[in-house]
Amino acid sequence: MSAERLKLVLKHLYDNKDVTHEAYTQAFQKFGLGEPKFIKERGPDDWKQQFTALGEWNIPEVEEIAKDLLIKGGTHAFAGLFESYKSMFAMELCSAIRTGRPVADHFPVYSTHEVIYLCPDMPPSLFKKYAAYFGLDRDPGFRGERPDTDVFVAIDNPLLQDAVRDRILILDTMLDYARIKDPFKSDEWIEFFQKLRALIRVHGCVAVVLITHPTKAGARNTVVDPTEFLKDSVTFGGKLDVSLAFRKVDKTSKVFVQRIKGRGFESPLQFTLAHHDENGDSHISRGRFPICDLPEDCDDLKEHLPGGNKVGRPSKLTEEIKGQINGYLKENKSQREIAELLGVGKTTALRWIQEATDEVLF
Repeated sequence: MSAERLKLVLKHLYDNKDVTHEAYTQAFQKFGLGEPKFIKERGPDDWKQQFTALGEWNIPEVEEIAKDLLIKGGTHAFAGLFESYKSMFAMELCSAIRTGRPVADHFPVYSTHEVIYLCPDMPPSLFKKYAAYFGLDRDPGFRGERPDTDVFVAIDNPLLQDAVRDRILILDTMLDYARIKDPFKSDEWIEFFQKLRALIRVHGCVAVVLITHPTKAGARNTVVDPTEFLKDSVTFGGKLDVSLAFRKVDKTSKVFVQRIKGRGFESPLQFTLAHHDENGDSHISRGRFPICDLPEDCDDLKEHLPGGNKVGRPSKLTEEIKGQINGYLKENKSQREIAELLGVGKTTALRWIQEATDEVLF
């Protein structure tokens, strides 16, 4: 509203000695200020306009963008130590959502959306190189901040508020935008998530994905502890809707992924991804980050780590076990059945089956 025009309205009302609602309305219209908004006295039932019965809510049901991974209107976190391929999975996710193909060649995509991907702590040339692996450099619906910018765009900046409408926003990493001075205090986290929720509820952002880091000790543990992966403040973990923990499996091409928070999802989820194939060639440089162990077949993290077999389970592939495996295979037993018969995890069983059958072939 123009201050000069408002002064003209007040002078007009003063000169005419008329301060009725009708006079205000006529003066606002005369000087091009539209309809005035009057403050009325609060009535005894006005609270019902703010706090309504759920049956009156005309809102859509919870909608998955990518099965088991991403929900519309949600705040998500990909948490993992550096070099745990979080950003590469985010690129895989973007590529799948832009094209409609399954994420990791497994998780169906139910709706396609444009993406704003902000990654200020990576050189623009390297960011474009990784995006190019997935064909995102040629996609006008995948956008980042221009490489020669000298302005930091905060999450409450009007430019970003306009940009996120009908788009997914990815912040890589979260702390570049959260600007938390004291991570152990809740008020700063509350303010940060209020701004994220405003992007979704007020400005039409489809969903938000935050790339973040756990404690070093937590990321090297043999179990995935949500309090270690969603560190600093319980408020941070509590405000998220969905969070995936990433752990690179040493001496393999696998990345273990576990959903450690899943509002809207009823079943637990864990799986592994493969960044290289069995010949040592990169999947990622070919624009894919495929699933390795399916959710229904994936053991806990400990089973994937060296020396991770549980107490009481066979720990080595002996000649006796090789003979048992080949006997089970002749009986057309499945991987799951063989794992149960041997008393080991499904991942261990698969590795032993491969080793046993390789020896038979050679």
